[in-house]
Amino acid sequence: MESLAFPISTDRLVVRFYEQRDRELELAIHGDDRLFSDVPMNPRTPAEIDESLEKRVGQHSLGEVGAIVSLAVEVATDKSYVGVVQL
Repeated sequence: MESLAFPISTDRLVVRFYEQRDRELELAIHGDDRLFSDVPMNPRTPAEIDESLEKRVGQHSLGEVGAIVSLAVEVATDKSYVGVVQL
């Protein structure tokens, strides 16, 4: 399959591939029990986050039918991390 053309930018947001710099933010989000009170999953450990991020960094194509690509979303003006979108 063809590589995806990212980042995608609007006036407000940037959707981009994951990078190693996203690790600390992922740790903060997934280590906070309060953020998972209404989500059907448990917070992840640092080792689980590292494993997940290793798969996401460098993932620039869908590869095969049914594959999922995770993309980071950030605020365009200050590059602050907003979250994830999956295709």
